[in-house]
This record gives sequence, structure tokens and C-alpha cells, in this order.
Amino acid sequence: MKSAHHETLPTPRPEILGNHCQFTHSGCIPQFYGSTLIGMALAVSPNASGGIEADTPLSAAVWNANDSHSDLSDLLVVHEAVRFPDLAELAGSEGNEVRCALDLSASPRERRRCLSVLSGVDGLANVTGIEAPVAVFASVWSANPTSTLGQPLRIVALERHGICSMLVANTVLRRILSVGIVESADDLEELTHKAVIASSMLSGEVTVNSDLPWAQTLAHVESVHTVALRGSIEELFTSRFGSLVQPEIANHAVLYGLTRIETLHNWTTTWPTTRIHLGDGWTRQPGPLRDDVEEHLTRLRPDASLRFSDSATGAIGVQAGSVSASGCVIPERLGTQPRLRLVDDGRLLLLGPSGTRPLALELHWPILASRPSYHIELRSASAVGVELTDPRIVKPAATSGSTASTFG
Repeated sequence: MKSAHHETLPTPRPEILGNHCQFTHSGCIPQFYGSTLIGMALAVSPNASGGIEADTPLSAAVWNANDSHSDLSDLLVVHEAVRFPDLAELAGSEGNEVRCALDLSASPRERRRCLSVLSGVDGLANVTGIEAPVAVFASVWSANPTSTLGQPLRIVALERHGICSMLVANTVLRRILSVGIVESADDLEELTHKAVIASSMLSGEVTVNSDLPWAQTLAHVESVHTVALRGSIEELFTSRFGSLVQPEIANHAVLYGLTRIETLHNWTTTWPTTRIHLGDGWTRQPGPLRDDVEEHLTRLRPDASLRFSDSATGAIGVQAGSVSASGCVIPERLGTQPRLRLVDDGRLLLLGPSGTRPLALELHWPILASRPSYHIELRSASAVGVELTDPRIVKPAATSGSTASTFG
């Protein structure tokens, strides 16, 4: 950060992070002056009770947030062993954004509690939770933002606190297709197969069977980037992916990736990165699915609609083609207690009584904190149209005078 000054800091230990220079300090909180806007990234693991203890040692990165798409040529400072009460001082009086890496193993309650505690710290604003493997992928993608048609899949794997998480992304479609915890070869192969099948379907190719031989599956993979894998997990990835494995040497891959989330501004995921609201009485918190299919029993109030929101920015709209809206109308035919079914390929279904047509959507969730504002792309996943609430044409030359619209 060119306009930032540091006081009472020990002599820093420089490390090379790609083409950028990074300085690591231990337990020291700098003072920032001038008009520089500061962003902060945190590597936080919720404890068993879902909170953060005052003496929990945290790692934090601070960067210049004036230009959200800069090449980070300004100073990037990484702090180790920062105590929770010191976060506000680290952020500085002009801190305007905080990104927090969350482990896949954290439960919805732990994730929600962790973000709530951080948001309650005076001086911290716009706290956004981002899955740790997504942060690592942002680091990998920012270093090499290219696509290969014949080998569209890029994989990252990260081990934190003895748990390995893996992510598979299609670099041509700009879509993260699968994410999950890896404990065995079956887990690794399932996540990879799932991404290959989804890629073939989204690209309009011949449908690929789930029993595709492993050698043919590997033909779709461009590279596998691993961070801090050890022991049997490291051996597992080496045995299954061979020369495709590229170990990352960055000591702070998660933190650095959080500072590069903007490079994923045109990427989407297949799991909810926002809260899902069915009216005012039922909410599903953001985060990856716990299984291939996740189902919830719900209870709706009259005139409830399907809407989305983010704790940092508030309501998030939807967009279907050239039309944007605040959400979707929930058909009366579904009754007051529909079942919400989320599928790991990005589909959302609301199921009513037996014999009624469901509300079926295909959703593309954005990567939170990757752009100043975002919406959720959707289309109908069945022959039945989807009615939008408060629709408006986004094309400048067109107008809409209705309050609802139907899309096939």
C-alpha cells in the first residue's frame, strides 16, 4: 500500500508470492494513515461452539482496496498470530471490507455464528464468508486465467486442520461444478466424475455416464493444484492424478486468494452462495450442499415469494435473460408446506402435494465479494414457466409496465 505507513513493526521477513512481494509479521498491529481504503482477509476456523475465542490466533492479510481489479502491486501485508480483539485496529479506521475463509467442515450454525461475531466488531464492515477452497482457486486462477477446450477442468485441494477439501472448476464455462471433503479415493473420484458429467451436460455434449473409466476422466483435467497436503492424502492425490499435480508453494494461499476474489467476478457456482428465503418465515443459509440432494420441509405464509440475500449487501435480485427481478412467485398450487429440494448441479425445486407440478429452477450463484454488485442467473428447469416478482427489462431501450412476468 503505497500511501500506508507502519509503526513499531519488526524487520519484516519477505517472501515471494508470484510476482508480488509479501511481508509477514508476527503479532504486531500497524497503524494506517492517509486516505487509503483498506481491505482485510481472515483465515478463521469456527470453534466447536460456533464462535471465536478472544485468544484465538488468527492470520490476516491487509491490502489496498482502492482499485478492486488492481494487480496488487501495492504492498500486501500478511499478519500471523493476531488476536481477535486486535482485528479492529488492524483493519484501521477506514477499513471497508472483510473477507473470511470458512472451512467446508464448519456447520451452517458455526458459519453463521462466526460471521456474526466478526460483524459485531467495531470497525469491521461488509464481512463476507467465502469457502477456503474457493479462495485457493482464486489464487490459482489469478496466476493463470486461461482455458483449455479439450481439458477444461482445473482442480484445487487444500488441507487445513487435518481435513482435505477439494474443488473442481470448468475454466471454459467459468463455473465451479463440485466441492467437497476428501477422505478416500472414492470421494476424490466422485467429485471429479461429477464435474465431468456436469461439463458434458452444460456444453451440450453427449451425456457421460458416472461409470466413465478413470483414464477417460483424467483426459478432461488440465491441472491439480494442492496446498499443504500431507501423508496419506498427499499420496492419494499423487497416485490418482500423477503428473497433473502441481503443489503450491505459497505459505498463505488462502489469505492471498481472498485478496484476489475479484478475478472470479464472472464465475458462478452450483451451490447457494446466498441465503434462500421462502417468504419471511423460512431461510436456508449459504454454503455447499451436504449431499448430492438436500431436502427441507418448509412452512409458507400467505403471498410468500422466493428471494435471496447476502449479509454484507442485503437483497440480491435474479435475472432471466434480459429481465431482472427481486425474486420468484411461489405458485399457490404448491400449498403452504412445500418441500425445498436443492440438487448439487445447481437446480432448486419446490415440491407441493402429490400430482402438482413443482417449481423447478436452474440457478447460477455468483462468487460473493467478487464484484460491486451481483444477481443470480436463473432459468426454468422444466416445461413450466417461472413467474418473476417485480420484473424489469435490463435492456436500456425496453420498458416493462407489469408487476410479474413468466419465463419458460
